[in-house]
Amino acid sequence: MRGSVVKRGNGYSVVVELDRDPITDKRRQKWHSGFRTKREAERALSDLVASLHAGTYIEPTKQTLAGFAKEWLVAVEPTIRPSTHHSYDRNLRLHVLPHLGSVELRRVDAGMLNALYAALLADGKLTTANGGSGGLSPRSVRYIHTIIHRAFRDAVRWGRIARNPADAADPPRASAVVRPTMTTWTADQVRAFLDHTAEHRLHAAFVLLATTGMRRGEALGLRWSDIDLAAGRASISQTVIMVHHDIQIGAPKTARGRRTVALDPGTVTAVREHRRCFAVPTAGRCIQNGSPVRSHASPPRSDCRPSGFMIFGIPGPPWRCLLVSIPRSFRSASGMPTCRSPWTSIRTSVKVCTVMPHPALQA
Repeated sequence: MRGSVVKRGNGYSVVVELDRDPITDKRRQKWHSGFRTKREAERALSDLVASLHAGTYIEPTKQTLAGFAKEWLVAVEPTIRPSTHHSYDRNLRLHVLPHLGSVELRRVDAGMLNALYAALLADGKLTTANGGSGGLSPRSVRYIHTIIHRAFRDAVRWGRIARNPADAADPPRASAVVRPTMTTWTADQVRAFLDHTAEHRLHAAFVLLATTGMRRGEALGLRWSDIDLAAGRASISQTVIMVHHDIQIGAPKTARGRRTVALDPGTVTAVREHRRCFAVPTAGRCIQNGSPVRSHASPPRSDCRPSGFMIFGIPGPPWRCLLVSIPRSFRSASGMPTCRSPWTSIRTSVKVCTVMPHPALQA
């Protein structure tokens, strides 16, 4: 026997004798309270002693879900992409911990999680500046469930809890997640957009996206050393992403994302012309056609330097100008329909309509 039953007030507690502290050699005990009868406590003691012998005993702890989440986010950060870590942190901080953060980790159960999901579906959106609010979409709540499930899975692996309460929880069904219809451009619309932006300083980037189907982050991550114009190919080896208003460079999301793409002759011509005329450093300044380069993302600077990236000779801090949003005026002026993002629409249109060589994407 490695424990005993003790009467405390109107109830009973179980005292479990653990191995002595390996450093101080002091006796260690753990108390389990809350049993109404002696028989109930004796059954619990039998189960606890059996788990001790089996090596599955979990020491009770008063650590809260908020405390564990903080520890967990630090532990998993080196193992996931920065954007994923930011998403985990944001969703836990905004949607989970305000509801369950003060609850002890070992006391969180499936019922609490189901109540959380129902609350998020009903009124989970943060109040906006104009007073708008409402519920999160089923897809968003399922994603939050995925984060919770992973956190509790690691809590089980680390010996903090005996079982994962998210296994028994009921997030919104996958069938309830309705994917919105994606609006994409036709080949004629992509052609019109490229014609309209022929004189824009990012025209080569638009052509590159339209003829290769690269992701935005992949195109932004291209360095001149990744491009072989003579052979007509570009190597995708890194991406550029925005994480919490900070530009970060990382590896492609999957192994298949690291690849070589072919460049047709028209695209090679556009990229070569871009390299010839864009961001040539002179006397400590980045110039284009004799004038300092101005980025949409930051004001003109006189201390800029070449970046080695294909799309930008970066004015100012090294990565500040790398993420580009195409002004809405270009989309509307070229007669394009509204879409989530011209970059996304170009890439999706390429996938839907098949890649066609530049120029004019062939009539």
